[in-house]
Amino acid sequence: MGRELPFTAGLTALIVFVLVHKTCSTENNTHQCAPSSCGNIQNIRYPFRLKSDPVACGDLRYELSCENNRTVLYLFEGKYYVQEINYKNYTIRLVDSGIQKDNYFSTPSYSLY
Repeated sequence: MGRELPFTAGLTALIVFVLVHKTCSTENNTHQCAPSSCGNIQNIRYPFRLKSDPVACGDLRYELSCENNRTVLYLFEGKYYVQEINYKNYTIRLVDSGIQKDNYFSTPSYSLY
């Protein structure tokens, strides 16, 4: 019983080391990618990426499209225009593409539910 504890602790330490090393090496590779831009959205960088970026750049879960010079995020069957990405406070401002310009009473043609 006393010998199992050091083995378990050693195995846990090895797994943590491998995971941290993998994460750090992944972040280093993605930060070497040049920033992208689409329309008014400049300096698109990690964790975001454009579909046209090399596969190793950014995180695939945060993939953006550039359509007619507008940055687009597809989320839950919905289409959203990206208005701003703020890397300092980790926010992204979106506008539902179903909302008509200057008509704030229009409703989107789909639901997130």
